[in-house]
Amino acid sequence: MKILRIVPFPPDFIGGTQLYCKQLSLNLANRKRVENVILTSDLLKQHIKNKVLQDHVEIVYKRCFFYLWNKNPIVNILHFLKKHKKDFDIVHVHGYYFFTTLEAVLLKLLYKFPLVLHVHGGIQTYKNHDCSKYENLQLFFKKNIFDPTLGKLPFKKADKIISVNQKDLDFIRQKYNLNSKDTHFIPNGVDLDKFKPNPKKERKYITLIATRLSYIKGIDIFIKIVNELYKKNQDLKFLVIGNGNLKNMILNLQNKIPIKYYPDYPHDKIQNVYNKSKMLLITSRFEGTPNVLYESFASETPVISTNVGGISGVISHNKNGYLFDINNYKESVKYILDLVNDDEKIASFGKNGRELMQKDYSWDVITDKIYNIYKELYYK
Repeated sequence: MKILRIVPFPPDFIGGTQLYCKQLSLNLANRKRVENVILTSDLLKQHIKNKVLQDHVEIVYKRCFFYLWNKNPIVNILHFLKKHKKDFDIVHVHGYYFFTTLEAVLLKLLYKFPLVLHVHGGIQTYKNHDCSKYENLQLFFKKNIFDPTLGKLPFKKADKIISVNQKDLDFIRQKYNLNSKDTHFIPNGVDLDKFKPNPKKERKYITLIATRLSYIKGIDIFIKIVNELYKKNQDLKFLVIGNGNLKNMILNLQNKIPIKYYPDYPHDKIQNVYNKSKMLLITSRFEGTPNVLYESFASETPVISTNVGGISGVISHNKNGYLFDINNYKESVKYILDLVNDDEKIASFGKNGRELMQKDYSWDVITDKIYNIYKELYYK
Protein backbone atom coordinates (compact mmCIF):
# COMPACT_ATOMS: atom_id res chain seq x y z
CA MET A 1 0.00 0.00 0.00
CA LYS A 2 1.28 3.45 -0.91
CA ILE A 3 -0.03 6.68 0.64
CA LEU A 4 0.37 10.26 -0.55
CA ARG A 5 0.16 12.46 2.52
CA ILE A 6 -0.46 16.15 1.77
CA VAL A 7 0.36 18.71 4.47
CA PRO A 8 1.16 22.38 3.78
CA PHE A 9 3.82 22.70 6.50
CA PRO A 10 7.05 20.68 6.21
CA PRO A 11 7.91 18.22 9.02
CA ASP A 12 10.89 20.43 9.95
CA PHE A 13 8.49 23.29 10.79
CA ILE A 14 7.48 23.36 14.47
CA GLY A 15 3.79 22.59 14.86
CA GLY A 16 1.35 19.86 15.76
CA THR A 17 -0.07 18.84 12.37
CA GLN A 18 3.24 18.41 10.58
CA LEU A 19 4.79 16.51 13.48
CA TYR A 20 1.70 14.30 13.53
CA CYS A 21 2.10 13.55 9.81
CA LYS A 22 5.76 12.70 10.21
CA GLN A 23 5.17 10.39 13.18
CA LEU A 24 2.19 8.70 11.54
CA SER A 25 4.18 8.05 8.37
CA LEU A 26 7.11 6.58 10.32
CA ASN A 27 4.82 4.32 12.34
CA LEU A 28 2.92 3.10 9.29
CA ALA A 29 6.22 2.31 7.58
CA ASN A 30 7.74 0.53 10.58
CA ARG A 31 4.69 -1.38 11.82
CA LYS A 32 2.65 -1.97 8.65
CA ARG A 33 5.24 -1.65 5.85
CA VAL A 34 3.14 1.06 4.23
CA GLU A 35 4.96 3.38 1.81
CA ASN A 36 4.47 7.09 2.55
CA VAL A 37 5.26 10.15 0.48
CA ILE A 38 4.76 13.45 2.29
CA LEU A 39 3.98 16.21 -0.21
CA THR A 40 4.59 19.60 1.38
CA SER A 41 5.87 23.15 0.91
CA ASP A 42 9.42 24.44 1.10
CA LEU A 43 8.21 27.04 3.59
CA LEU A 44 11.59 27.12 5.31
CA LYS A 45 13.37 27.90 2.01
CA GLN A 46 15.72 24.92 2.21
CA HIS A 47 15.71 24.71 -1.59
CA ILE A 48 15.63 20.94 -1.70
CA LYS A 49 13.30 18.83 -3.85
CA ASN A 50 13.04 15.71 -1.77
CA LYS A 51 14.42 13.94 1.28
CA VAL A 52 14.24 10.33 2.46
CA LEU A 53 13.48 10.07 6.18
CA GLN A 54 13.90 6.29 6.22
CA ASP A 55 12.79 3.29 4.18
CA HIS A 56 9.23 3.81 2.90
CA VAL A 57 9.05 7.48 3.99
CA GLU A 58 9.97 10.24 1.54
CA ILE A 59 9.33 14.00 1.69
CA VAL A 60 8.68 15.90 -1.55
CA TYR A 61 8.99 19.69 -1.29
CA LYS A 62 7.26 22.19 -3.56
CA ARG A 63 8.00 25.90 -3.77
CA CYS A 64 5.98 28.13 -1.43
CA PHE A 65 4.97 31.22 -3.40
CA PHE A 66 3.28 33.06 -0.58
CA TYR A 67 2.44 32.54 3.10
CA LEU A 68 -1.16 33.79 3.29
CA TRP A 69 -1.97 35.47 6.63
CA ASN A 70 0.99 33.59 8.15
CA LYS A 71 -1.27 30.53 8.24
CA ASN A 72 -1.68 29.10 4.75
CA PRO A 73 1.27 28.32 2.43
CA ILE A 74 0.34 28.87 -1.21
CA VAL A 75 1.93 25.98 -3.11
CA ASN A 76 1.33 24.55 -6.56
CA ILE A 77 0.97 20.77 -6.17
CA LEU A 78 -1.50 20.24 -9.03
CA HIS A 79 1.13 19.21 -11.56
CA PHE A 80 2.58 16.63 -9.17
CA LEU A 81 -0.88 15.29 -8.32
CA LYS A 82 -1.94 14.98 -11.94
CA LYS A 83 1.31 13.30 -12.96
CA HIS A 84 1.55 10.85 -10.02
CA LYS A 85 -2.05 10.20 -8.95
CA LYS A 86 -1.95 6.62 -10.25
CA ASP A 87 1.21 5.90 -8.24
CA PHE A 88 -0.70 6.03 -4.96
CA ASP A 89 -3.47 3.90 -3.50
CA ILE A 90 -4.82 6.64 -1.23
CA VAL A 91 -4.42 10.41 -0.97
CA HIS A 92 -4.60 11.67 2.63
CA VAL A 93 -4.92 15.46 3.09
CA HIS A 94 -4.44 17.20 6.43
CA GLY A 95 -6.44 20.32 7.34
CA TYR A 96 -9.57 21.34 5.45
CA TYR A 97 -8.91 25.05 4.80
CA PHE A 98 -5.42 24.83 3.37
CA PHE A 99 -4.67 25.66 -0.26
CA THR A 100 -3.00 22.26 -0.71
CA THR A 101 -6.19 20.47 0.39
CA LEU A 102 -8.32 22.48 -2.03
CA GLU A 103 -5.95 21.54 -4.88
CA ALA A 104 -6.36 17.84 -4.05
CA VAL A 105 -10.16 18.25 -3.92
CA LEU A 106 -10.11 20.04 -7.29
CA LEU A 107 -8.29 17.08 -8.82
CA LYS A 108 -10.78 14.73 -7.14
CA LEU A 109 -13.54 16.52 -9.09
CA LEU A 110 -11.79 15.54 -12.33
CA TYR A 111 -10.40 12.08 -11.51
CA LYS A 112 -11.43 9.22 -9.27
CA PHE A 113 -9.10 8.31 -6.41
CA PRO A 114 -9.63 7.50 -2.69
CA LEU A 115 -9.38 10.67 -0.60
CA VAL A 116 -9.08 10.89 3.19
CA LEU A 117 -9.59 14.26 4.90
CA HIS A 118 -7.96 14.70 8.30
CA VAL A 119 -9.28 17.58 10.41
CA HIS A 120 -6.90 18.93 13.06
CA GLY A 121 -9.20 21.58 14.54
CA GLY A 122 -10.24 25.04 13.40
CA ILE A 123 -13.79 23.98 12.49
CA GLN A 124 -15.97 26.21 14.65
CA THR A 125 -15.27 29.92 14.36
CA TYR A 126 -16.16 32.45 17.03
CA LYS A 127 -15.61 36.18 16.96
CA ASN A 128 -13.70 37.32 20.00
CA HIS A 129 -13.52 40.98 20.93
CA ASP A 130 -10.12 40.46 22.53
CA CYS A 131 -8.62 39.44 19.19
CA SER A 132 -6.93 42.03 17.00
CA LYS A 133 -8.95 43.60 14.18
CA TYR A 134 -6.70 41.78 11.70
CA GLU A 135 -7.39 38.37 13.24
CA ASN A 136 -11.11 39.07 13.58
CA LEU A 137 -11.13 39.96 9.87
CA GLN A 138 -9.57 36.59 9.13
CA LEU A 139 -12.17 34.83 11.29
CA PHE A 140 -15.00 36.77 9.61
CA PHE A 141 -13.71 35.79 6.16
CA LYS A 142 -13.37 32.14 7.16
CA LYS A 143 -16.83 31.87 8.74
CA ASN A 144 -18.89 33.94 6.32
CA ILE A 145 -17.13 33.59 2.97
CA PHE A 146 -14.78 30.60 2.88
CA ASP A 147 -16.67 27.99 4.94
CA PRO A 148 -20.01 28.29 3.06
CA THR A 149 -18.29 28.06 -0.34
CA LEU A 150 -14.89 26.45 -0.94
CA GLY A 151 -14.64 25.26 2.66
CA LYS A 152 -17.45 22.74 2.32
CA LEU A 153 -15.94 20.97 -0.70
CA PRO A 154 -13.38 18.83 1.20
CA PHE A 155 -16.15 17.45 3.44
CA LYS A 156 -18.42 16.69 0.48
CA LYS A 157 -15.77 15.03 -1.68
CA ALA A 158 -13.69 13.04 0.83
CA ASP A 159 -14.34 9.29 1.02
CA LYS A 160 -13.37 9.20 4.69
CA ILE A 161 -13.08 11.97 7.28
CA ILE A 162 -10.96 11.75 10.43
CA SER A 163 -11.12 14.34 13.22
CA VAL A 164 -8.78 14.59 16.19
CA ASN A 165 -11.62 16.22 18.15
CA GLN A 166 -14.97 14.55 18.94
CA LYS A 167 -16.74 17.92 19.28
CA ASP A 168 -15.57 18.96 15.84
CA LEU A 169 -16.66 15.63 14.38
CA ASP A 170 -20.16 15.97 15.84
CA PHE A 171 -20.37 19.48 14.39
CA ILE A 172 -19.16 18.30 10.95
CA ARG A 173 -21.64 15.42 10.83
CA GLN A 174 -24.56 17.69 11.60
CA LYS A 175 -23.53 20.62 9.42
CA TYR A 176 -22.79 18.57 6.30
CA ASN A 177 -25.25 15.72 6.93
CA LEU A 178 -22.50 13.10 6.75
CA ASN A 179 -22.78 9.35 7.19
CA SER A 180 -21.33 8.33 10.55
CA LYS A 181 -19.68 5.20 9.08
CA ASP A 182 -17.47 7.42 6.91
CA THR A 183 -16.46 9.80 9.72
CA HIS A 184 -14.09 8.80 12.49
CA PHE A 185 -12.76 10.25 15.73
CA ILE A 186 -9.09 9.39 16.13
CA PRO A 187 -7.11 11.58 18.54
CA ASN A 188 -3.52 12.66 18.16
CA GLY A 189 -0.87 10.19 19.24
CA VAL A 190 2.19 10.60 21.42
CA ASP A 191 5.57 8.85 21.43
CA LEU A 192 5.71 7.37 24.93
CA ASP A 193 9.34 6.31 24.52
CA LYS A 194 10.44 9.84 23.71
CA PHE A 195 8.14 11.72 26.09
CA LYS A 196 8.52 10.32 29.57
CA PRO A 197 9.36 11.68 33.01
CA ASN A 198 12.98 12.25 33.98
CA PRO A 199 13.35 12.32 37.78
CA LYS A 200 16.88 13.76 37.42
CA LYS A 201 15.47 17.05 36.11
CA GLU A 202 14.32 19.72 38.56
CA ARG A 203 10.80 20.97 37.81
CA LYS A 204 10.78 24.74 38.25
CA TYR A 205 8.97 26.48 35.35
CA ILE A 206 5.42 27.45 34.49
CA THR A 207 5.67 26.91 30.75
CA LEU A 208 3.86 28.05 27.63
CA ILE A 209 4.66 26.44 24.26
CA ALA A 210 2.90 27.96 21.24
CA THR A 211 3.59 27.55 17.52
CA ARG A 212 2.36 31.10 16.99
CA LEU A 213 2.44 33.89 19.55
CA SER A 214 -0.95 35.36 18.58
CA TYR A 215 -4.25 36.49 20.04
CA ILE A 216 -5.80 33.20 18.96
CA LYS A 217 -3.22 31.44 21.14
CA GLY A 218 -4.18 33.84 23.96
CA ILE A 219 -0.76 35.40 24.48
CA ASP A 220 -2.42 38.49 25.96
CA ILE A 221 -4.24 36.23 28.44
CA PHE A 222 -0.95 34.54 29.33
CA ILE A 223 0.59 37.94 30.09
CA LYS A 224 -2.33 38.89 32.37
CA ILE A 225 -1.95 35.58 34.22
CA VAL A 226 1.81 36.03 34.63
CA ASN A 227 1.37 39.58 35.94
CA GLU A 228 -1.16 38.40 38.54
CA LEU A 229 1.02 35.46 39.58
CA TYR A 230 4.14 37.60 39.93
CA LYS A 231 2.29 40.04 42.19
CA LYS A 232 1.50 37.17 44.53
CA ASN A 233 4.74 35.22 44.32
CA GLN A 234 7.96 36.68 42.93
CA ASP A 235 9.79 33.37 43.26
CA LEU A 236 7.87 31.86 40.33
CA LYS A 237 9.80 31.09 37.15
CA PHE A 238 8.32 31.25 33.64
CA LEU A 239 9.37 29.81 30.30
CA VAL A 240 7.92 30.63 26.86
CA ILE A 241 8.64 28.94 23.52
CA GLY A 242 7.21 30.29 20.29
CA ASN A 243 7.33 33.01 17.67
CA GLY A 244 4.81 35.24 15.97
CA ASN A 245 3.31 38.70 15.66
CA LEU A 246 2.92 39.16 19.43
CA LYS A 247 6.53 38.27 20.22
CA ASN A 248 7.18 41.85 21.41
CA MET A 249 4.59 41.44 24.17
CA ILE A 250 6.77 38.69 25.67
CA LEU A 251 9.96 40.70 25.15
CA ASN A 252 8.40 43.72 26.88
CA LEU A 253 7.24 41.55 29.77
CA GLN A 254 10.83 40.34 30.23
CA ASN A 255 11.76 43.89 31.28
CA LYS A 256 9.86 43.50 34.56
CA ILE A 257 9.38 39.75 35.07
CA PRO A 258 12.09 37.05 34.73
CA ILE A 259 10.92 34.95 31.79
CA LYS A 260 13.10 32.54 29.85
CA TYR A 261 12.15 32.97 26.19
CA TYR A 262 13.07 30.90 23.13
CA PRO A 263 11.61 31.95 19.75
CA ASP A 264 12.53 28.49 18.44
CA TYR A 265 13.37 25.24 20.14
CA PRO A 266 14.42 21.94 18.49
CA HIS A 267 11.60 19.43 18.77
CA ASP A 268 14.02 16.56 19.32
CA LYS A 269 14.95 18.21 22.63
CA ILE A 270 11.55 19.54 23.68
CA GLN A 271 11.01 16.67 26.14
CA ASN A 272 13.65 18.36 28.34
CA VAL A 273 11.36 21.39 28.62
CA TYR A 274 8.44 19.30 29.88
CA ASN A 275 10.67 17.63 32.44
CA LYS A 276 11.87 21.01 33.72
CA SER A 277 8.30 22.30 34.05
CA LYS A 278 6.03 22.14 37.08
CA MET A 279 3.09 22.59 34.71
CA LEU A 280 2.18 23.53 31.17
CA LEU A 281 -0.17 26.47 30.59
CA ILE A 282 -2.45 26.64 27.51
CA THR A 283 -4.24 29.98 27.02
CA SER A 284 -5.71 29.49 23.53
CA ARG A 285 -9.01 30.98 22.44
CA PHE A 286 -9.41 28.28 19.78
CA GLU A 287 -7.85 24.82 19.67
CA GLY A 288 -8.33 21.32 18.40
CA THR A 289 -6.41 19.08 20.76
CA PRO A 290 -2.81 20.34 20.66
CA ASN A 291 0.14 17.96 20.65
CA VAL A 292 1.72 19.82 23.57
CA LEU A 293 -1.12 18.52 25.73
CA TYR A 294 -0.26 14.89 24.97
CA GLU A 295 3.49 15.42 25.20
CA SER A 296 3.12 17.14 28.56
CA PHE A 297 0.94 14.37 29.99
CA ALA A 298 3.29 11.69 28.67
CA SER A 299 6.09 13.50 30.54
CA GLU A 300 3.97 13.50 33.73
CA THR A 301 3.62 17.29 33.59
CA PRO A 302 0.14 18.60 34.59
CA VAL A 303 -1.68 20.99 32.25
CA ILE A 304 -3.78 24.05 33.10
CA SER A 305 -5.79 25.16 30.09
CA THR A 306 -8.64 27.22 28.76
CA ASN A 307 -11.73 25.07 28.27
CA VAL A 308 -11.84 25.23 24.48
CA GLY A 309 -11.96 22.78 21.57
CA GLY A 310 -11.29 19.16 22.41
CA ILE A 311 -9.09 19.90 25.42
CA SER A 312 -11.82 19.00 27.92
CA GLY A 313 -11.90 15.53 26.37
CA VAL A 314 -8.33 14.98 27.58
CA ILE A 315 -7.99 17.05 30.76
CA SER A 316 -10.02 15.70 33.69
CA HIS A 317 -10.47 18.70 35.97
CA ASN A 318 -8.67 18.25 39.30
CA LYS A 319 -7.36 14.83 38.22
CA ASN A 320 -4.58 15.46 35.69
CA GLY A 321 -4.90 19.24 35.39
CA TYR A 322 -7.29 22.16 35.56
CA LEU A 323 -9.67 23.82 33.09
CA PHE A 324 -10.62 27.47 33.28
CA ASP A 325 -13.06 29.75 31.46
CA ILE A 326 -11.48 31.86 28.72
CA ASN A 327 -13.28 34.93 30.12
CA ASN A 328 -12.08 34.37 33.68
CA TYR A 329 -8.29 34.20 33.62
CA LYS A 330 -8.09 34.89 37.37
CA GLU A 331 -9.55 31.43 37.88
CA SER A 332 -6.35 30.00 36.40
CA VAL A 333 -4.22 32.06 38.81
CA LYS A 334 -5.97 30.33 41.71
CA TYR A 335 -5.35 26.90 40.19
CA ILE A 336 -1.68 27.60 39.45
CA LEU A 337 -1.00 28.85 42.98
CA ASP A 338 -2.81 25.82 44.37
CA LEU A 339 -0.60 23.48 42.35
CA VAL A 340 2.77 25.16 42.12
CA ASN A 341 3.91 24.47 45.70
CA ASP A 342 2.19 21.10 46.09
CA ASP A 343 4.73 18.57 44.80
CA GLU A 344 2.54 15.67 45.86
CA LYS A 345 -0.38 16.92 43.76
CA ILE A 346 1.92 17.67 40.81
CA ALA A 347 3.18 14.08 40.97
CA SER A 348 -0.35 12.67 41.25
CA PHE A 349 -1.69 14.75 38.35
CA GLY A 350 1.36 13.82 36.28
CA LYS A 351 0.96 10.10 36.91
CA ASN A 352 -2.73 10.25 35.98
CA GLY A 353 -1.88 12.09 32.77
CA ARG A 354 0.70 9.51 31.66
CA GLU A 355 -1.61 6.60 32.46
CA LEU A 356 -4.24 8.16 30.19
CA MET A 357 -1.71 8.50 27.36
CA GLN A 358 -0.62 4.87 27.75
CA LYS A 359 -4.22 3.66 27.60
CA ASP A 360 -5.69 5.66 24.70
CA TYR A 361 -3.09 7.78 22.92
CA SER A 362 -0.02 5.69 22.15
CA TRP A 363 1.12 5.74 18.52
CA ASP A 364 0.54 1.99 18.23
CA VAL A 365 -3.16 2.48 19.00
CA ILE A 366 -3.52 5.49 16.66
CA THR A 367 -1.60 3.83 13.80
CA ASP A 368 -3.78 0.71 13.93
CA LYS A 369 -6.98 2.78 13.73
CA ILE A 370 -5.82 4.76 10.70
CA TYR A 371 -4.44 1.67 8.97
CA ASN A 372 -7.87 0.02 9.31
CA ILE A 373 -9.45 2.99 7.50
CA TYR A 374 -6.87 2.68 4.72
CA LYS A 375 -7.60 -1.05 4.39
CA GLU A 376 -11.32 -0.35 4.07
CA LEU A 377 -10.67 2.00 1.14
CA TYR A 378 -7.92 -0.17 -0.37
CA TYR A 379 -10.09 -3.28 -0.58
CA LYS A 380 -13.28 -1.44 -1.51
